[in-house]
Amino acid sequence: MDSRDLIETWNAWADTWDTGAKGPNAEYLAFEELFPLTQSANGHVLALHDRGRPQSSVIYLDPDGGPFDGTVVADSLEKFMAAWCGLACPNIEKLQLFFSDSSASLSPETEFAKKWRETLGLL
Repeated sequence: MDSRDLIETWNAWADTWDTGAKGPNAEYLAFEELFPLTQSANGHVLALHDRGRPQSSVIYLDPDGGPFDGTVVADSLEKFMAAWCGLACPNIEKLQLFFSDSSASLSPETEFAKKWRETLGLL
Protein backbone atom coordinates (compact mmCIF):
# COMPACT_ATOMS: atom_id res chain seq x y z
CA MET A 1 0.00 0.00 0.00
CA ASP A 2 1.49 3.35 -0.97
CA SER A 3 0.90 6.65 0.79
CA ARG A 4 -1.85 7.71 -1.63
CA ASP A 5 -3.79 4.49 -0.92
CA LEU A 6 -3.32 4.97 2.81
CA ILE A 7 -4.65 8.54 2.72
CA GLU A 8 -7.63 7.53 0.54
CA THR A 9 -8.44 4.66 2.91
CA TRP A 10 -8.02 7.01 5.88
CA ASN A 11 -10.42 9.54 4.38
CA ALA A 12 -13.03 6.85 3.64
CA TRP A 13 -12.66 5.42 7.16
CA ALA A 14 -12.83 8.85 8.79
CA ASP A 15 -16.03 9.66 6.89
CA THR A 16 -17.79 6.68 8.51
CA TRP A 17 -17.27 7.98 12.06
CA ASP A 18 -19.46 10.72 13.49
CA THR A 19 -17.42 11.81 16.49
CA GLY A 20 -13.85 10.98 15.48
CA ALA A 21 -11.41 8.58 17.09
CA LYS A 22 -11.45 7.74 20.77
CA GLY A 23 -8.28 9.10 22.29
CA PRO A 24 -6.51 8.99 25.62
CA ASN A 25 -8.87 9.02 28.61
CA ALA A 26 -11.86 8.36 26.30
CA GLU A 27 -11.70 11.83 24.78
CA TYR A 28 -12.68 12.07 21.14
CA LEU A 29 -10.19 13.38 18.63
CA ALA A 30 -11.21 14.89 15.33
CA PHE A 31 -9.70 13.02 12.40
CA GLU A 32 -8.31 16.33 11.18
CA GLU A 33 -5.97 16.30 14.21
CA LEU A 34 -4.42 12.98 13.18
CA PHE A 35 -2.04 11.94 10.41
CA PRO A 36 -2.05 8.25 9.34
CA LEU A 37 1.26 6.37 9.42
CA THR A 38 0.29 2.82 8.55
CA GLN A 39 -2.69 0.52 8.37
CA SER A 40 -3.12 -3.24 8.82
CA ALA A 41 -5.16 -5.44 6.50
CA ASN A 42 -8.03 -5.36 9.01
CA GLY A 43 -8.15 -1.56 9.19
CA HIS A 44 -6.16 -0.94 12.38
CA VAL A 45 -4.26 2.33 12.04
CA LEU A 46 -1.28 4.02 13.65
CA ALA A 47 -1.53 7.80 13.44
CA LEU A 48 0.38 10.83 14.61
CA HIS A 49 -1.55 13.16 16.87
CA ASP A 50 -1.44 16.91 16.28
CA ARG A 51 -1.19 16.50 12.50
CA GLY A 52 2.31 15.08 12.66
CA ARG A 53 4.03 18.11 14.17
CA PRO A 54 7.40 17.47 15.84
CA GLN A 55 7.05 15.40 19.01
CA SER A 56 3.56 14.25 18.05
CA SER A 57 2.50 11.12 19.91
CA VAL A 58 1.71 7.90 18.03
CA ILE A 59 -1.85 6.66 18.56
CA TYR A 60 -3.31 3.21 17.84
CA LEU A 61 -6.81 3.24 16.32
CA ASP A 62 -9.01 0.16 16.30
CA PRO A 63 -11.89 0.28 13.78
CA ASP A 64 -13.86 -2.09 16.05
CA GLY A 65 -13.45 0.20 19.07
CA GLY A 66 -11.55 -2.41 21.09
CA PRO A 67 -9.99 -1.78 24.51
CA PHE A 68 -6.80 -0.31 23.02
CA ASP A 69 -8.54 2.09 20.62
CA GLY A 70 -6.98 5.52 21.03
CA THR A 71 -4.01 4.23 23.02
CA VAL A 72 -0.90 6.39 22.86
CA VAL A 73 1.76 3.79 22.05
CA ALA A 74 4.69 6.23 22.06
CA ASP A 75 5.29 9.86 23.00
CA SER A 76 6.92 10.60 19.64
CA LEU A 77 7.54 9.06 16.23
CA GLU A 78 11.22 8.70 17.11
CA LYS A 79 10.44 6.69 20.26
CA PHE A 80 7.88 4.59 18.40
CA MET A 81 10.29 3.73 15.57
CA ALA A 82 13.08 2.84 18.00
CA ALA A 83 10.81 0.48 19.96
CA TRP A 84 9.01 -0.98 16.91
CA CYS A 85 12.20 -1.59 14.93
CA GLY A 86 13.80 -3.07 18.04
CA LEU A 87 11.00 -5.65 17.96
CA ALA A 88 11.49 -6.40 14.22
CA CYS A 89 8.36 -4.42 13.26
CA PRO A 90 5.54 -6.71 14.47
CA ASN A 91 2.03 -6.47 13.04
CA ILE A 92 0.39 -3.34 14.43
CA GLU A 93 -2.70 -5.34 15.44
CA LYS A 94 -0.53 -7.21 17.96
CA LEU A 95 1.18 -4.19 19.55
CA GLN A 96 -0.66 -4.65 22.85
CA LEU A 97 1.49 -7.77 23.38
CA PHE A 98 4.47 -5.42 23.65
CA PHE A 99 2.97 -2.77 25.95
CA SER A 100 4.88 -2.12 29.16
CA ASP A 101 3.23 -3.34 32.33
CA SER A 102 3.02 0.15 33.83
CA SER A 103 1.53 1.85 30.75
CA ALA A 104 0.23 1.17 27.28
CA SER A 105 3.39 2.44 25.64
CA LEU A 106 5.30 0.16 23.30
CA SER A 107 8.33 -1.38 24.99
CA PRO A 108 10.98 -3.91 23.91
CA GLU A 109 11.58 -4.60 27.62
CA THR A 110 8.39 -6.50 28.54
CA GLU A 111 8.73 -10.22 29.28
CA PHE A 112 6.85 -11.06 26.08
CA ALA A 113 9.06 -8.71 24.06
CA LYS A 114 12.23 -10.26 25.51
CA LYS A 115 11.05 -13.76 24.57
CA TRP A 116 10.02 -12.48 21.13
CA ARG A 117 13.43 -10.90 20.51
CA GLU A 118 15.22 -14.02 21.81
CA THR A 119 13.17 -16.22 19.44
CA LEU A 120 14.13 -13.97 16.53
CA GLY A 121 17.78 -13.97 17.59
CA LEU A 122 17.80 -10.26 18.39
CA LEU A 123 19.23 -10.60 21.92
